Amino acid sequence: MSLLLILNIPPPYQGTTIMNQYLVDTLTEKNIDFIHLRINSGADLKALGKLSCSKLMSAFNIVKKIFSLKREYQVAYLVMSVEGFAFYRHLFFILLLLVLKKTCILHLRGLGFRHKKGTARLLTSFIFRKSYLVQHSALNSFDIENYTYKKLFYIPNGWPDYYYRHKEQVQGRFHSTSKELNIIFLSNLMAGKGLFTVTDAILQICSAGDCKDLKIKWNFIGNWESESIRLQFYDFIESNRLQSSLGHVGPLYNDEKYSLLANMDILLFPTFYKHETWGNVILEAMMFKIPVIATRYVAIPEMVKHNKTGFLIETENTEELVDKLKLLISNPALRKRMGCEGRKWYLENFTSDIFKTNMLHLFKTVSL
Repeated sequence: MSLLLILNIPPPYQGTTIMNQYLVDTLTEKNIDFIHLRINSGADLKALGKLSCSKLMSAFNIVKKIFSLKREYQVAYLVMSVEGFAFYRHLFFILLLLVLKKTCILHLRGLGFRHKKGTARLLTSFIFRKSYLVQHSALNSFDIENYTYKKLFYIPNGWPDYYYRHKEQVQGRFHSTSKELNIIFLSNLMAGKGLFTVTDAILQICSAGDCKDLKIKWNFIGNWESESIRLQFYDFIESNRLQSSLGHVGPLYNDEKYSLLANMDILLFPTFYKHETWGNVILEAMMFKIPVIATRYVAIPEMVKHNKTGFLIETENTEELVDKLKLLISNPALRKRMGCEGRKWYLENFTSDIFKTNMLHLFKTVSL
């Protein structure tokens, strides 16, 4: 009997859709019988959570297939959306699956269930009580502490190891005597990910002149959340005459992204995004021996070991970000030591093989 997956996959390219694609690929590799019903979530970030005719048609087609294929599966796996049209669409799918007496696994990759009220909370309580839940880490459990459920699993994301494709770049970075330093913000380019905390830090560092002996390039890799955020970013850069300090700005994918990332010296991820639960970009950085400065937020302290693989700071704290940045900028040996510790931590806990093993164990456990 097949496993039913009701999942959105790229595009758009974001943490959840990428991990969904990776899961589909993993099950295919392992020759596990599954049915994948793809949810239409829109072609870009602006469309996420918003209602459209194409999404309604997609939802209607999925409902038909849940019924028509009901004899071919017993266990259904969904990544539960938190708000907007997507939340109610998932609620409807899950209620329908429960009526058909199917076993449901709900992967909670976003935060916000603790804020549900009224009918939404009652329905969420009902489906959680009848389902198996998955979170990235116990550090995220505060979001569901007032709900009951069949069983809760903690499964951290894992990431494929591209280090050896770009090993020469990493080693070249470690042994370089160049006075150029590359710092990267790798995420969708949105305010909640700490974008403007980083731009404020750039201004302070460039204005202070403490690093005048170095040529620092600030790289921003990702898709823009909106046109207004893009304009706000460039208005700040131009009004403060920081254009010459910018490296690459905009999206990069797959090997093109990793070719750039392998040359980076520091990753910045000062997120305070309301739905953040993890941060795959931290795994990507640690994979390439890059020290990380990130916020002490949700499950991030499980990935970044403070003073060992990088630094943890408070959210929206530009001064703290500047202090930690100056420390790493001025100390190549510290960057190298933290980068090596980060790769070791990644290999021990967050590889794709570990993730595959944990997900397969989940499906086996629930199916017994």
